[in-house]
Amino acid sequence: MNHSSYKEYVDQVISVVPEEMDQEFIDLLKEEINPLAEKFWTEHLIGERDTYQLSDDDIELVWKNATIKMIENTLAKLSDFGLIDALVNKGGEIAYKISEDGEDYVKNVLKE
Repeated sequence: MNHSSYKEYVDQVISVVPEEMDQEFIDLLKEEINPLAEKFWTEHLIGERDTYQLSDDDIELVWKNATIKMIENTLAKLSDFGLIDALVNKGGEIAYKISEDGEDYVKNVLKE
């Protein structure tokens, strides 16, 4: 299928994402796909690429990156609500643990 713009192509790629997916995740997918699709579109127009379409590997990477961002966003929200604490280890990596408020919240939810 030929597309009139990279945005039309991105819309087609996104259209295969199941409707029940979280809108935030779909938006993150678009954020990941758009710059790559625009780059490939331009390279195709100037003859540097045979196609403007993303490969299966490109799509897999986009999906992985969007998933990582979704997890990071979720952890940030849980931290903002005080349900988890973020800790930085000696290597500079961030680790998370449930906070006291988080433990209380879980206990209350389990009681219901």
